[in-house]
Amino acid sequence: MLKKIIGTFSTRVLCFFINFGIVIITANVFGTEGVGTIGLFLLGMALLQTLTAFAGTPSLVYMLPRFDNFQLLFLAYFFGIITNIAMCIVLYFLNRIPQEFVEMILLSSIFCSFYTINIQYFLSKEKMNLYNHFFILQWLLLVGFLLLFVFVFNQREVSSYVHAYFLSYCISGICSFFFLFRKVSFQGFKGIFSLLKQMLRFGFVMQIANLAQLFNTRLGFYIIESMAGRNSVGLYSWGTKLTETISILPQSIASVQYARIVNCEDNKEYAKKISLALLKLAFIFSLIGVVFLLFFPDAWIGYIFTNEFIEAKRVFYALGLGIVFFSCNIILSTYFSGFGKYKINMTASLIGLAVLGITCLVCIPYFQQADYLHIIFAVGLITSLSYFSSFAYAFIRFAKDTKLKFSELKIGKQDISILKRKIRDAIKRYSLVKHKN
Repeated sequence: MLKKIIGTFSTRVLCFFINFGIVIITANVFGTEGVGTIGLFLLGMALLQTLTAFAGTPSLVYMLPRFDNFQLLFLAYFFGIITNIAMCIVLYFLNRIPQEFVEMILLSSIFCSFYTINIQYFLSKEKMNLYNHFFILQWLLLVGFLLLFVFVFNQREVSSYVHAYFLSYCISGICSFFFLFRKVSFQGFKGIFSLLKQMLRFGFVMQIANLAQLFNTRLGFYIIESMAGRNSVGLYSWGTKLTETISILPQSIASVQYARIVNCEDNKEYAKKISLALLKLAFIFSLIGVVFLLFFPDAWIGYIFTNEFIEAKRVFYALGLGIVFFSCNIILSTYFSGFGKYKINMTASLIGLAVLGITCLVCIPYFQQADYLHIIFAVGLITSLSYFSSFAYAFIRFAKDTKLKFSELKIGKQDISILKRKIRDAIKRYSLVKHKN
């Protein structure tokens, strides 16, 4: 398992550097207003992907080892197309997506759905190499096309990013089909309607949780835009992106953790053991990451990203502690998802959203009088409070479900020595494989 975690983490780290390069390019080429528009474009994409996945895309990793693969994939593709079109129309009339990029959002979302479905299949089969390779491919294509449009064709508008984003998912989605259908065989459509009901049941509960979690992390964008304008969204979006990079390791861990739990034949003791160890690792890593961001020099921000973004450092202070809770909650929610207990994750996300929504409503008079920097900082603090609320509920349920003892939370010498030994063993095995090849 550790070898897969290291491989997935390495992939995420590489993608982090690619994303970091993209953030530098967009900040220097498009400025705060352009970064704000890109942030709203990506939020529109996230909303669309979350809404269109109610047909069961997120539950594929859980269902693929248990049901007919062809039928599951067929239903996921079919509903991916239909719901993308329907939800895009709804979001357009609700003015929740940038009006100038409606067509590109729709096309990007359809191919993003195909890509997501296919890599979920690879993940369910624990084909981590394929999963990681396509994950990297999408990011490489995005940065490659962005560099091409901006520096070769000299197209320095936000549309360059949008078109690069579309092409990255279009090519990745199409290429992933060739690797998937060599493994999937047609077994007929018998029982497909019964399977559809289960997909909708699993998908509905999971997506309510995901939708609530999306609003927990991104509702602040809409609040800031309405209260302080798109430039302020750009500052907050930039600060949020850098802060969320701290969750790279927990997200990498969660991919492997989820695949292991859904294939462990409901062995709760094993699931508890690995989840608790990974929870400690996520806590340590995220805490170190927060400290690093808090001490990141202002002069470096100005030199790398332009002086426009120095003011956004206060987002680090507002979201710092919250992102630690957010990172730890990724491990807890993955534990429950692995056993199909999606309602717990849904409740945790809804609690966080309720805290966020109520607090924002109470603070509206303050937002109306405050300047844009105070609004950004306040929204970040409220978001951190939301993260803590979700984590607190999930942790209580985890402790109850696993009969967790307080002493088990301590990070002792044994945990560190085991981790070191596992890393050394993984490196040795990797070196031997390379030597043999």
